[in-house]
Amino acid sequence: MKVLIQRELKKYGCDIKSIEQPFYSIHKKDPNDFLVNGLMELLDQYQRLEIALKLTKGRNKKAKEGGYAGGRVTFLAIRSKKVKRN
Repeated sequence: MKVLIQRELKKYGCDIKSIEQPFYSIHKKDPNDFLVNGLMELLDQYQRLEIALKLTKGRNKKAKEGGYAGGRVTFLAIRSKKVKRN
């Protein structure tokens, strides 16, 4: 999927700007840049999967203990008396 997106971006002359990698470009032809960019993308994917796994384990543990495993409970405003609107 990533290859198809990059191919379309290159076709229209677009580039990607990265905050963490200021010299990142999909148009670079240097094999070293290609290797570094590929490794950084792979590390990013690994970190996302690792975080998702930790969050899932935490939610499951909390649910097994009988707690609410869906984040913060939403706030609800209840009006005690009917207020006359103009």
